[in-house]
Amino acid sequence: MAMNSLDGLQAQIIARAEEDEGFRTRLLAAPKATIQGEFGISIPESVNVEVHEDGSNTAHLVLPAVHLAEDELALIAAGQGDEYEDDPYAGYPDR
Repeated sequence: MAMNSLDGLQAQIIARAEEDEGFRTRLLAAPKATIQGEFGISIPESVNVEVHEDGSNTAHLVLPAVHLAEDELALIAAGQGDEYEDDPYAGYPDR
């Protein structure tokens, strides 16, 4: 599966975590470093990565950022897109 989108990368990470307990443990302990090391991608310093595990009494709902389009999120996943760090609404009308 190609890593050309954030959804594709997320699917690869989840699949790997389901198959490899060591990877899952590293991912939960140090998500950013694990993703960078295992998938050979660069994540900008300004981007925080959190990984949460659902449980029988806990469920996580992640709402996407309203101000970034899929192609912009893909740039961030690819280690680009730092231009959004200072003004995440740059280029968007009425913001």
